[in-house]
Amino acid sequence: RTVMVRPMLGYGLSEDLQATLSVPVPLARDPSAPVVRGFTRMPATRDVEVGLGWRLQRRGTGVGARQESTLWLAVDQPLDDTRGGVETSPGVFAGLVTGYASRTVYVWTGAAYRRFAGADGDRTGDSRMGSLVVGYRPPWFQEDYPSPDWRGFVEVVGEWTREDVVDGRELPGTGGRQVFLAFTLLGLYGSWGLAGGPALPVYQDMN
Repeated sequence: RTVMVRPMLGYGLSEDLQATLSVPVPLARDPSAPVVRGFTRMPATRDVEVGLGWRLQRRGTGVGARQESTLWLAVDQPLDDTRGGVETSPGVFAGLVTGYASRTVYVWTGAAYRRFAGADGDRTGDSRMGSLVVGYRPPWFQEDYPSPDWRGFVEVVGEWTREDVVDGRELPGTGGRQVFLAFTLLGLYGSWGLAGGPALPVYQDMN
C-alpha cells in the first residue's frame, strides 16, 4: 500500500498568471507496489514540481457565464534515482484546457504532454493525455453564499504512455493505453471546497 499527500502552494503573479510549487509527502510506501506514473500534481510519484499557469483568454458570455482557456507549464524533478529499473531524470509538462462555465452547466476539454530527459541511455516513456468534462449544478444549489453550493461532474480521461528506454532500447512490458470514466462531486462553502469521487477503467491495454 502506498499513501502520499501532495500539498501545493500557489501565488497569483497577476490576475491571469499563477506560479505553483508542489512537493510530495510520503506517509507509507510498499516497496513491492508497482511504479505508478501520474501526470503533474498527481500524488503517485516522489517529484518536486514547479509550474506556471497562464490564462490565455477569458470572455464573459452572460450573467455568471464565461469562456476561458489556460496554458500550464511545469518542470518535474524526481527525488528517487531509479523507478522500475529506469534511471530518473528531470521532466517537463505542458497542458492546455479550454471550456465554458455558467451557473448551471460546465463543459471543458484539455490535452497534456509529459516528457522526461534521458540519463545514461535511460528515459521514462512520454505520456499524452486528453480529457472531456461535463458538469451540472442543480437550480436549488444556485443561491448565493451562505447557501450550500454543490455540483456534479462526469469526466472521460484517456492516456497513452510510450515504452521506457533502458540503455538505449525500449523496455518490454512498459507503456500502454487506458481510458477512465470519473464521477466527481464538488461542494463549496465560502472560500472552502471539497471534491471527490471514483474513477473507473473502461478500456486498458497496458503492457
